[in-house]
Amino acid sequence: MPTRVNTSYYGVNPKREHLNPTFSDGTKFDAKSLSAASWFFPLGTTLRVTNPETGTSINVIVRGHGPSKRLLRTHKTKTGRTIIGRQLDLTVGAYDALGLSRSKGVSSVVIEPVQSSSEYTNALGGL
Repeated sequence: MPTRVNTSYYGVNPKREHLNPTFSDGTKFDAKSLSAASWFFPLGTTLRVTNPETGTSINVIVRGHGPSKRLLRTHKTKTGRTIIGRQLDLTVGAYDALGLSRSKGVSSVVIEPVQSSSEYTNALGGL
């Protein structure tokens, strides 16, 4: 069942690149890979992610946990700034492959697990 969620992108902080960063699943981090981070799906899950504005779809593998739990819901900061909640973080490579605008910061996408099982259906129910 396709679900619309908010997403952003992440990459490597150049100051920390020398630390050889890894994804949560232990694989070497590659910002150009088609990967995602999510709290709602187990590591290794393959998701079809679609840009609803263009219809462009890609498959990504959930390799990390994220976004930061404080960013899951839309909320206001102490200064009154509204932070739009997001349920998925994509690597820069995946974000660019979908044609999403990095200048927007947060974009809406449609996700659907490629595999069908009760574990994935339950994860979607948590969104």
